[in-house]
Parts: sequence; C-alpha cells; structure tokens
Amino acid sequence: MRPIQLLAIGLVCAGYSSVAHAADPAAKPVLVDRIAAVVNDDVVLYREYEHRIERMKAALGKRKVPQKKLEKTALADLINDKLIMHVARKLRLRVTRKEIDAAIAQVKSTNKVNDTQLANALQAQGYSMARYRQELAQQIVRMKAINLAVRPRMQISEAELRAEYNKLVKRLGKGQVKPFAQLRKQLHERMFQRDLLKYTQMWLGELRSMSYISVRL
Repeated sequence: MRPIQLLAIGLVCAGYSSVAHAADPAAKPVLVDRIAAVVNDDVVLYREYEHRIERMKAALGKRKVPQKKLEKTALADLINDKLIMHVARKLRLRVTRKEIDAAIAQVKSTNKVNDTQLANALQAQGYSMARYRQELAQQIVRMKAINLAVRPRMQISEAELRAEYNKLVKRLGKGQVKPFAQLRKQLHERMFQRDLLKYTQMWLGELRSMSYISVRL
C-alpha cells in the first residue's frame, strides 16, 4: 500500500513551546517545531516537511533519488497544497462522510485489503483511522478545487483525438492498432490526464505569482 501523507495538527507560530512549570522558573523553552515556509496566511511546519520526505522515500521503495531533489520536491508539493487549500477555503468547499467512505473503499479495492488489513497498515505507520479520514478529506477538497479551476480550461477536440490516434498508428503500424471508435475513450482519458497535469501546473504557477511565499529552511 502506498504511504499515507498526514497533515500536522496544531501550530506553534514561534517555533517554540514552553514546558516550564510555574514552580520552576529556571526551565527553558524546548524546540518542538519550526516553520519551513510561509504561504500567504498559512505555514508549512518542519515536521510536515520531514514527514513528506519520509512518505516519498517509502513510495520510491528501492529506487534511489538524490536527497536534495526529494527535499525540493517535498517543499514544493507542500507549498502547492497550502495554495490549493487557500482557494478551497475561499470557495467554501466541503467534503461529506459519504465521499470519504467512497475514497476508503477505493483504496481498499486498489490495494486488495479489507478493513482490518487497512487499519493494521495505518497503525504500522503510526496513524489512526480517524487521522487517515482527515487526510483523505483534505485530498478530496484539494481535488475539488483543482477540478473547478482547471477543468474549464481543458477542451480536447475531436481533431486532437484523431491526431493522437494517427500518431499511434504511425508508431505501431495500422495492423497493430484497434479502430479509432474502439480506442476513442482510452485516448481521451490518456490525453485528459496529460492535460490535467499540464494545466494544473500552469494554474499553480499563477497562484504562486499572486501569493506571498517565504521559504525559511
């Protein structure tokens, strides 16, 4: 099962939390977290950053990626998450219990696990089902924001589908490719996913240009 990215709960704005007891004036503040980046009126906490890197490493398995690249990607992804959630709050997007249940059902189906196996997998990573549901809710809200912002920009014409089909025929040979009518839906899905990534990146670039972002690492 792929790693589960969970959001940090709570915020220590100054990066310190005092554990001094009233009867112990000599006690000093203890560093519990610090800010990795400021994104508009939100922050990326260092523990979020570390957790994201660990999830990425786990997802890569035995594949090796330079640490610097992982760090750069993790921070960029977290900043993007904050930008998207800022839009989601403006749009007052919400997620229902039914939507979360459906997402969990899809995870179980994809990974071929039951409720107990999923719970055990989460527990092995130190997460409760309640926190996993909370993270899924965040993911669903972000996707809703992306869909509302990006989908209207994406228009795949019949001519574009035909052109993509012709490229496939040219590369593989006519005898190796099913008729256009049979492949149309598959081609549309492939082009849609490709364009979704492209237009999402464009949209995020626009959000970044209009936002206050300060990296503190």
